[in-house]
Amino acid sequence: MKTSKAKLKVAVHADIVRWKAQRYAELKAIESKRKPRAIVKRKDYQFPETYSMKKFFWLPKNILRLGLSNSAIAVYPVLCGESNFTKDKEEDWFHLSQKTIGVKSGLDAKTVRKAIAELESKVLPDPSVTYEDWSVMDIPVSVRVLQKTKVTTGELTYYLYNVFFYRTEQAQFKKETILFFTCILESSYWRTLSNKAKLLYLVLRYFGEYDPEYYEAITGEGIDPHSSDFLHRSFDVVWSWNLSNVCKLTKIRKSSLPEFLGELQNCDLVYWKYETNSNEIDTIRVYLKPKDLAGTEEFNEEDMKEEDE
Repeated sequence: MKTSKAKLKVAVHADIVRWKAQRYAELKAIESKRKPRAIVKRKDYQFPETYSMKKFFWLPKNILRLGLSNSAIAVYPVLCGESNFTKDKEEDWFHLSQKTIGVKSGLDAKTVRKAIAELESKVLPDPSVTYEDWSVMDIPVSVRVLQKTKVTTGELTYYLYNVFFYRTEQAQFKKETILFFTCILESSYWRTLSNKAKLLYLVLRYFGEYDPEYYEAITGEGIDPHSSDFLHRSFDVVWSWNLSNVCKLTKIRKSSLPEFLGELQNCDLVYWKYETNSNEIDTIRVYLKPKDLAGTEEFNEEDMKEEDE
């Protein structure tokens, strides 16, 4: 009896193996008759040879107070730069591959994914929108810094992004923003900076201010703060007494500032110098556009001293 059961078990197993082999052969035959799957090759991003020197967006200053990592700070302007600045936020969904984000921000793919997830988890107040309930009137609505949705079209799967920043119709809130020119991204300067230097640039822009007398002394001409030309001014100035705030927000030691200022100066995004007979940093000029790209003509303090002599 046991022998019969054993023989039956062996026979059943042999039938199963034979059936699997037959089925596998049938599937291979079907697969061979199908047309080969189209392979979608995505071209690597190439930085443009020419780019606009006038294109900009209003980056909210509060982004620097959300406790974001330096990597997330590096990715955020790249996403903003891909948006339609005049389009309504709810309609402004765009596609940008994570590989391209990495190329523009100077980060690897894994770091980009972490930065995107981090931005998705943060919210910012949108002062242009308020609750309709009269009891909470004038309380800004909080909006997500970044939203992401997955799209599948045929065999192609990709992500669409929607990023928060101040739009053209929200220009009345520009005092709460940093005017960021996209030529910094498209020239590849942003990519070449370390993450700390990227953060330092934004924080310097945060604390930078327009000083009419200093500006005219350096450029040889004044500029009306109420004119449209003011948006395209050459630089703002950060005075020495504000450096402690800069260090606090960037978490960079004061003694380490020259290292990262040197990076920014190599990209013509700042000009700085030490105080006379001192190792203390005096003033920092922080440029809205890279000085070499903007073709800015200026007098440095050393040049002015020579002219006086």
